[in-house]
Amino acid sequence: MSEPADSLIDYPCDFPIKIMGATQDAFAQTMVEVVRRHDPSFDAGKMAMRPSAKGNYLSLTATVRATSREQLDNLYRELSGHPMVKIVL
Repeated sequence: MSEPADSLIDYPCDFPIKIMGATQDAFAQTMVEVVRRHDPSFDAGKMAMRPSAKGNYLSLTATVRATSREQLDNLYRELSGHPMVKIVL
């Protein structure tokens, strides 16, 4: 499958995605499950977690193995639409 010529990403590659949401017990595990639907090889042990200054929010950085633009678009779409997620970068 060839990618559009205007793509700035060479696939496959490791691609970091930042996911932010309110601090709650199931947030990180739920996001791991979402990410694994799009990258079954995702290693949850390598996900970086960082609480906000006041501890109200949690920022997760998941580095996925991106194989196509379609895969990344679908992952962003699912994360952005998830009720636990505030921002996806």
